[in-house]
Amino acid sequence: MGQQHPSLKPRMLDDLMRMSDFSADELKIWYNEFSKDSVSGFLSKNDFIKIYKGLFPHGDASGFADHVFRTFDANKDGVLNFREFVIGLSLTMKGPLDDKLYWAFKLYDVDGNGFVTKDEMNEIIAVSNAIFTVCCTDTTDDDVIMSGREAFKTMDTDEDGKVSWGEFRKGIHSNRVFMLIVEAKMKNAGVT
Repeated sequence: MGQQHPSLKPRMLDDLMRMSDFSADELKIWYNEFSKDSVSGFLSKNDFIKIYKGLFPHGDASGFADHVFRTFDANKDGVLNFREFVIGLSLTMKGPLDDKLYWAFKLYDVDGNGFVTKDEMNEIIAVSNAIFTVCCTDTTDDDVIMSGREAFKTMDTDEDGKVSWGEFRKGIHSNRVFMLIVEAKMKNAGVT
């Protein structure tokens, strides 16, 4: 049969319960699932993308999964350990709204410089639409670009060509449509 993985140690379990919004039982389930996909105790980017693509068989999840991986990989070593995986999942699935929005901001801030540019916004909108709007065959690349332009223009209140965390947060909170889109995509960002 398959390789037997060690169980989650009590000290690690306690630590993860403090760092996440998961119960001990939920963490044990996540650990067992993580261990099935991770022989070495780590998930590579390719493994993560493969799992993510399996969750969205009708769209192309690879681009979006690549960006989600980037945000989950806290120490930027190119692999996810169980701690990074759980904290990322907890944030996207159970975190308070502003924490989820900050995670979304970091997702859009592709180069990690603390600002979202129009190109970064268009990139994330395009890769997320590749999996989340598969049922909408009338959505074109031009529609995606227009929605990115509109969102960017609304958020870039000081018109400096970039959106700060404060502008992003305010823009999402002040626009019900943006809020609904972010909430829907956040719900789907978790590996559930």
